[in-house]
Amino acid sequence: MMKNYACLQCSPDERTIFRHKGLCHECTQYDSEGGVVEPVYRVRTDEYGNPIERIRAERPPVNRSGIPQNVGFRQPRKPTKKQLQREETYARIAQEVPVPTMAETLAGGEEE
Repeated sequence: MMKNYACLQCSPDERTIFRHKGLCHECTQYDSEGGVVEPVYRVRTDEYGNPIERIRAERPPVNRSGIPQNVGFRQPRKPTKKQLQREETYARIAQEVPVPTMAETLAGGEEE
């Protein structure tokens, strides 16, 4: 399929279809030295000069198995063996250490 470009500011009767994009030479304003003052770009069109509107495809929020998809989020990595061992030791230490009661904490030591 060939790409076609045309100026949308030109009237449909005078609209010329080109195979390359760029400036419309009839609608673009130039100064006396030939520099561009106000550019008018050509737009992608079909072979008849009608503008082509791009259709964006959106991802479905549910994947094929029916599970909701978290788009843009990665699953967290599994913890390593060292991390699992460290968590086990912290849990074991937390069970062994006695937790002081509220009265001990306020008194600054053991209850009398």
